[in-house]
Amino acid sequence: GITERVSTRYRYARRTIDEVRTCVARFYRLLLDEANPFDDEILQKFFPVPAEPNRKKGQKPSSKPGDEVDPPPPPPPSAAPRYSVSKADDGFALSGVDGSDIPEELMVRVAYDTSTGNPFTRYSRFDFQLNSSPIVVAAENCETKQKNGRMVVYSIHPGFSVSVSGFDVERDLITDVRVVK
Repeated sequence: GITERVSTRYRYARRTIDEVRTCVARFYRLLLDEANPFDDEILQKFFPVPAEPNRKKGQKPSSKPGDEVDPPPPPPPSAAPRYSVSKADDGFALSGVDGSDIPEELMVRVAYDTSTGNPFTRYSRFDFQLNSSPIVVAAENCETKQKNGRMVVYSIHPGFSVSVSGFDVERDLITDVRVVK
């Protein structure tokens, strides 16, 4: 192995390799040694910590009951979904969500899934084209424009829905829908 090749070229190779292999574990045990109390100033030269304004050097930080910090405010609630996408046997359906804001325009990207890489960048017009057979696009309460693996949904009205079918059932279909306006 590598140890044999090194030992033929260097004096004390075996001892040096063993030393290197065990040095991290020994250093870790040294840091955790219970017999030696932790000295918080030992690494201060390399990792300086700014001192508190009213604290003297070597003095432990004080923790008084009145020193509690207020917790951060909770995150704002997420926006309600404006549309939903559902899978079908040979395609997918896109529809509006009742009681939500209606988007002005949606951009839909469609591709067959790939084992590696981004399926949308690996899309080929030989896979399918949304504007030609066997793909069928049916839209209600909206207008659509399709080209290759992309579709724009616009002039959207309440209760809109788009159904796209005719894809290869033996392949996994990936969709990406984004609100444009």
